[in-house]
Amino acid sequence: MLKAAKLRRTHVVFLKQTLRLAVFFLFAIPRPGQFANAATCDLKSFTDIGQTVAASSKRAAVKSALIDAHLHQIFTTVDENLAWMALARVADRKFNVIFGDIEFAVLGDINRLTNEKNLVTSLTNKQKELLLTELKALRESLLKNNPDTVKDVIFYSDFKSVRFAIVPKSKPLSAIESRADVAHQIPATVQKELKEIFARVNGEYATYVRASDLDVDGAVENWFRGGIGYTADEANAAARTSRELSTATNGNQMQTFENPEIQKSLNVYRRWAALQRNEIINDPSMQPLLDGQFVKDDVLDIIKKSKNIAKARKRLKAKYGAELSEAQTERIVLYNRMIDSFSPGNHIAERKVASLENAELGGVSADFTGLGARNRGATARALAEAKGLRNAIALARNGEQAVTEAFQKQSADFADIINRYVDGSVLSGDDFVGSAKAVWTPEIKRKLVNEVAELKSPSAQRLAFISDGVAKKERNLLAAHGEAIEKVLREKLEGKIPYQKLEQVVFAVDMFGKSVGQGDVSLIIGEGKLAGLSDKDQAAIRAAFKQAIREFNKIKDNEVPTKTYRAVL
Repeated sequence: MLKAAKLRRTHVVFLKQTLRLAVFFLFAIPRPGQFANAATCDLKSFTDIGQTVAASSKRAAVKSALIDAHLHQIFTTVDENLAWMALARVADRKFNVIFGDIEFAVLGDINRLTNEKNLVTSLTNKQKELLLTELKALRESLLKNNPDTVKDVIFYSDFKSVRFAIVPKSKPLSAIESRADVAHQIPATVQKELKEIFARVNGEYATYVRASDLDVDGAVENWFRGGIGYTADEANAAARTSRELSTATNGNQMQTFENPEIQKSLNVYRRWAALQRNEIINDPSMQPLLDGQFVKDDVLDIIKKSKNIAKARKRLKAKYGAELSEAQTERIVLYNRMIDSFSPGNHIAERKVASLENAELGGVSADFTGLGARNRGATARALAEAKGLRNAIALARNGEQAVTEAFQKQSADFADIINRYVDGSVLSGDDFVGSAKAVWTPEIKRKLVNEVAELKSPSAQRLAFISDGVAKKERNLLAAHGEAIEKVLREKLEGKIPYQKLEQVVFAVDMFGKSVGQGDVSLIIGEGKLAGLSDKDQAAIRAAFKQAIREFNKIKDNEVPTKTYRAVL
């Protein structure tokens, strides 16, 4: 018994250390000195001021050139994406296809740091250009030098990933064949070449981003992650898990799912996820955060987007009234991180750029909220049901497909409303934009918002309007600022209005200004049938909106160092 007690104490100490280590890495944020400071100035001398202004101007010019060159790049056709997707759906390990997956692993973080989706899209496309140049050269080499064994190399590209499949000519493996028996089908050197290509492109890309003063988090070498597997989802899992194998010595390397360390890590994540979930659902303090036997999707989203433990605790208390200790919050953080390791990548046939550049008469942008949270929730349920590692990966894909189908219905219902008001619209992932047919009056905007409020989940859309007369290159950023203000507003309302009411409310931020960083900003509120906002609620929203504007103006922004938006109600 003493030995068992000692083992239990050892396990508890190990788990506690692991929790703190995992949380440290999850919430590690760059020091202020790591951010580009081109827009700050040392007032000690006019020389320093001049240097700062020059650096800021140079950075703006580089950024503008980057967007002009790369924003609208399309790297694969719809047919190519569909061909890859069809193969990914049916290809089992026995087909001996080599799948590769390179994804922008921190896309959401970089979007939040820059508040400029077109810049991030262009940065993504720059990396894709470098990568696909090398991969297509490899394809030509494989087809030329291995005509009897390599059938084709199929490429896929979406908003954050490049994926590919190296397809052999031989028949699929039978039940009695081993992989070693057919290792000659695709040259054994291919995986080595793929890893070398990933490292070479990663280095070249990091050099470019740093020289352009666009390394916004100081860790550009770790923005993209790569994986290889005998199924598409195994390759994606290897890419996600590769960050755990990165060290100061070996850096960011492309990993294979067959690597025992990758599978060991994933199996550990499965066990940890089960352990954390069991502790969470049996903790009385956690009950407000649960939906049956699982953590609410929204709670996982709050944890994912909170900068640190203190912020997460504050938000969970404000929104759900949950009084959690640091250790309890760390447990949810680790649980969320384990789930995220199994979240499958999205497969999208056609990549469109959601841009308001043509919105001369004004327009609307919308962001569909909570999609990532719903996918994490589906993955959590898949892990709980899974009987093994590969089964967990397969069930996670099934969950993602169900979430995608529901989202397609949601976005179609939304588009049906907006398209009656706009002259052309684009849905790209969870982003939507539409250009006004004519200059919209306040009455038209309110009518549009009220129609959106009648949808099943009004709060699942955040809207921003821009006016006519905004310069072409500023329209997207101005709309992005509107969406960002809505995010701050909702956070300010946590704990002030019951979240059940807020889920029935859609907010549209109306940007009246003609230039980014300045102008009046108004709020249009659309109430769903079950919202029931009281006069007190309305007053709380107005106060929170003013506070959100003030806070957003203070957020450091290298692109718009001075923001003077004014709330008008």
